[in-house]
Amino acid sequence: MVAIPFINKTKKTKFKGSFHLDSNDYEYTIYLLPITKQKEFDEIVTYFGNRMFKGAVCLEVDEEAVENYINNDDVSAFIMVNPVGIDNVASGTLQIFDWCINPPNFSPSSGSKSTSSKLPSVNDADVWINDVCRVSSSGNIGNPLRGLFYIMEQLVSQNLHKTNIKLYIDSEPDNVSILKPKYESLGFVRNFTDTPDICPNWKGTEIVMEKTGLIEEPHIIDFSFLEQIKPARSATRKTTRITAKGTKKHKKTHRKHRKIHYKRK
Repeated sequence: MVAIPFINKTKKTKFKGSFHLDSNDYEYTIYLLPITKQKEFDEIVTYFGNRMFKGAVCLEVDEEAVENYINNDDVSAFIMVNPVGIDNVASGTLQIFDWCINPPNFSPSSGSKSTSSKLPSVNDADVWINDVCRVSSSGNIGNPLRGLFYIMEQLVSQNLHKTNIKLYIDSEPDNVSILKPKYESLGFVRNFTDTPDICPNWKGTEIVMEKTGLIEEPHIIDFSFLEQIKPARSATRKTTRITAKGTKKHKKTHRKHRKIHYKRK
């Protein structure tokens, strides 16, 4: 599969900034795909592919997995948030895709929408939070997970004007007992088990969760700069893609699409 990109007219893909929320000052780094600079490619792979939690790589997402995410356009954004000056980082990815129309292992029946190799419409697609992990050498100071989810919600509501955001978790006992209540505390109170209409075609065993009623709050963090067009340069350049080996190749018109099923723990 190929994820839909966020609206980004700046000709940049890496953004850093800060915001104040719930008596905490946070700083963030956002990478919006497609990534075209080798330095940024390396930064993403190095950080997201080596996040360690309890002695293991977070969610089994290692460097090779992150390289595949980027090269195959499997995600729409990589995001990191931490309280200012504190090494307590919450990070994750956002993926814009129509998983509720074309979920993993979905076999369309008569009258159902069929899977398609074309990029789905942003109107049909949902934004999914994936690959969430918190890495800290300073204890759980400042609630960076709250900051991460907030910045994700604001990016979605301001950039795409959507009022909902989704995530899903593996239905393992530890996830149900620990992660589900954590996400519910952050506003994800609708889930597929109780409200199947939030994702009617879902056939997986994961628990689909949803937060609705997102409100744009540019007075806290403003993403309007992403829609500002910069003047075009006089010289033109061919668009290139970064490969996992660090070389560049011309961007192809047609791309092999595949579905990826993010594993959560």
